[in-house]
Amino acid sequence: RAQERCGLASAASSTTMAHYLATYSAWVLLALAPSAALAYSYTLPPAALQQLHTDGLCVVPRYIEPQLCEDLIEDMKMLREAGAFISSGVGSNDKRRQEGSIRTSHQCPLFPPPKPHLGNVAARRELYGLVDDLGYQLDSTARPLHRPLNLELGYLHYPEGGHYGRHFDVPAHEVVDGRGRSVTQERRVSFLLYLNTGWSGKGYGGELRVHEPLDAAESAQRKALGHRGFNVEISSDPVRPIRADVEPEGGTLVCFYSDSVEHEVLVTHRERQCVVGWLRGPAPPVDLSAG
Repeated sequence: RAQERCGLASAASSTTMAHYLATYSAWVLLALAPSAALAYSYTLPPAALQQLHTDGLCVVPRYIEPQLCEDLIEDMKMLREAGAFISSGVGSNDKRRQEGSIRTSHQCPLFPPPKPHLGNVAARRELYGLVDDLGYQLDSTARPLHRPLNLELGYLHYPEGGHYGRHFDVPAHEVVDGRGRSVTQERRVSFLLYLNTGWSGKGYGGELRVHEPLDAAESAQRKALGHRGFNVEISSDPVRPIRADVEPEGGTLVCFYSDSVEHEVLVTHRERQCVVGWLRGPAPPVDLSAG
């Protein structure tokens, strides 16, 4: 586990943990040392794992304790003051763009990590550890993940009026790296950790609206269309039935399958913060005849 824990990396930035250790060695060795025990037990209930495997979605209230929520919000505030956040975009790679009618939020990537003298380092250390453990719990034969873990992780800040239109977390087209090579991996499991406590029942908005997941045939058709040049990441199809509206109550963990669960963030009526991440794994081959 120690070697794999030190293998956390960002596929989006192609930044390896080796570079991470070389740049921030003293801090990282402290943050991710195998002997450093987590301050809290982060265990997914078996029923939640079963729900994810059967329904493509699970919601786990009180996954993290209120104190860590407060500490991570403090970290976000300090990083925002240091200029570490940028406006969130729409699309991927060279097609990424700013489009406020679809998405209004700000983000701070956590791989590569913020500079070690910024923010609440202890809280971020706890976050890295719990995400590492989460990856091990979410790995399955149905949705295999890379070993060592390969992930994207970041903070999201929604201002008052922030939102994100219907979309999928996996682009329905072949991704090519900077050298023109096809990327054989994709986002497999998406997860959100909400940080604002005292949100439920207040009418603050900002719910995660989850639509009925695609079945295997529909997912294959979507990817086949994507390979033919259609933009099917941002949804324009008829609205699928709503599976759930999840209130972003602090401490709640939401996990869903990245390539099949269409979702959106409803307009928030006050600022809210969360952690967002994607666990990556091998991309299945695309059946171009499906479209």
